Amino acid sequence: MHMDSVNHRYDYPRQLAGLTTLRFFAAYWIVLHHLDDGVRPNLDAMSQLLRKGYLAVDIFFILSGFILCHVYWRDGAAGRLDYWNFLSKRLARIYPMHLFTMVLIGLVVAVGTLTGVRVDATAHLRNVVANLLLIHAWGTTPGLSWNAPSWSISAEWFAYLLFPLALAAALRLRRKPVTFVTFAIVWLLASVFLTRRLTGMGLFHLQDEYAMFRIAPEFCLGCALYTLGRSYALGARTTAVATTIVAAAMLAGAHLGVADIALVLCGAALVFLLAETSRNGSLGWLAHPRLVYLGEISYSTYMIHGPIQVAYFAAAAWLGGWAPEAIPPLLLLPVLALVHLGSAAGYAWIERPGRTWLHARLRQESLFGAGARAERAGPAPPLPAAVEG
Repeated sequence: MHMDSVNHRYDYPRQLAGLTTLRFFAAYWIVLHHLDDGVRPNLDAMSQLLRKGYLAVDIFFILSGFILCHVYWRDGAAGRLDYWNFLSKRLARIYPMHLFTMVLIGLVVAVGTLTGVRVDATAHLRNVVANLLLIHAWGTTPGLSWNAPSWSISAEWFAYLLFPLALAAALRLRRKPVTFVTFAIVWLLASVFLTRRLTGMGLFHLQDEYAMFRIAPEFCLGCALYTLGRSYALGARTTAVATTIVAAAMLAGAHLGVADIALVLCGAALVFLLAETSRNGSLGWLAHPRLVYLGEISYSTYMIHGPIQVAYFAAAAWLGGWAPEAIPPLLLLPVLALVHLGSAAGYAWIERPGRTWLHARLRQESLFGAGARAERAGPAPPLPAAVEG
């Protein structure tokens, strides 16, 4: 049964708390993955769970396509998507923290140079322009640069630029959502195969090396899953059982080190199922305000953990005499506390005010009159963090 031809009973609520909570778990999976690389002994001998943490980025890519379709579906269907306003919102969403963490990395490197402390960072001046233009994951740099995790927002920026095409495809195929999902999965599988054959590298290891090829099928899959959700809904009990099974399978698979593609597809299923929990009321503990808040600040968590990790490991190695990649595991507890505090501060002092200020400036500077139209229409209500991506 298709909601477009019947009624709106398959609409999602405006706030998708289940997906906000998923952002928290995905962000800290990445954080722990990166931190585990710098401690000895690490957990790899006992479990592959943290080693597989790089796949959380792929969950974010799928999630991005899903929630952007959720936010802009009605505008796209009515033919009134304001492309400049869309891009200005997305840039305002990601750029303040990106610029701030670039500055932090620069300061850490400068302090290390002045004090003679070895700092394991990649803040090469030749890559400044690519980072400022958000094209440093488009094959424009010889490796990861400045705040290393920011390669993923460069890939996101690529997807944002092409989002109208993805939304148009989703709208065109809204009555054939299973076909759309199948197409996206086949595209993803083909990308895995072709990337391996052509580059010798797995798709899910592409970072600065043309990461647009990694995000494209996953972003499309997120859009496809949204169209599926607009046509088919699950009951609360079915959702709860399926979510438990998929989450357990994903954790077990990561622990055992199963193929990356299997874990990414489990992540895609979780995106769909956790959106369902927000629609049918089966959220339970996933809707706890504390978890939702941690999901809201997850972008700051993701961006700021890079500079904190670099500075902390350099300082710990210098003070304790350890090699920078052989910090004792117990020293992860203080750095996790610093990441959390940095996330909260970055969200409150940089991300939120920076988003508001930059979006206002960009709308005023629109060559297409977006600012003038906004003046006539009045201020738009802010999007909840659950759907801002």
